[in-house]
Amino acid sequence: MKKIIIIFTTFCLILGVFLLKANTNGFNFLFTSTAKINNAPVMNPVAKAITSKASKKRFKVDDDTYSNYICADSVFLYGGPGFLKITDITSATALTAFGTPSSTRTEFSEVDDANVLIYDYPAAELSFLNGELINVDVTDEGFSFEFVLPDGKRWLVTPGSEAFDLHNNFTSSYENGSGHNVHLFLKTPSGFKTDGDIVFGLLLDINSDISNTIHTLTLRM
Repeated sequence: MKKIIIIFTTFCLILGVFLLKANTNGFNFLFTSTAKINNAPVMNPVAKAITSKASKKRFKVDDDTYSNYICADSVFLYGGPGFLKITDITSATALTAFGTPSSTRTEFSEVDDANVLIYDYPAAELSFLNGELINVDVTDEGFSFEFVLPDGKRWLVTPGSEAFDLHNNFTSSYENGSGHNVHLFLKTPSGFKTDGDIVFGLLLDINSDISNTIHTLTLRM
């Protein structure tokens, strides 16, 4: 009887050691797997957003059935005694080209979280952030935009210009305009989309649904 008890006790001890070793290895496997998962590289949310935004900005574009694009270097702003390519306009060059504004003021921009310098001319308002042009609102014939079209022809447009020419030159944008506004998007010389556009504000003929006159022009850089 004692012999049987000794054999049974020994068996239980061996079985217990075996099970303990198996369980220990199992838990190590789980811990190892968890560690590998936890140590996997995770992109910082801010870095991910910046990467996504940069990728979007580098998207190469061309005219399509919904909108037209024009190279920013092919657009000029005329006003006062001179003119400038829109990509060359700064708070300093504007004074030389367009003359002294009627007034200047500074306004806080919640979007940019900074003060914006504004030049008020009789026919336009130019806005600058840290000296760089961010916006132009043309409301009268004293200022105008000139576009160098893909075929090399030039189109000068100012408030009061016929919308018929806008339709002919940028048909996709015109036919897919938003309300009374037609958006012409800007791209880089190498063909990549920018965040900028030019908005043509149309004036409707009260006797029809046809927009026959360009009322305002807004450049957003």
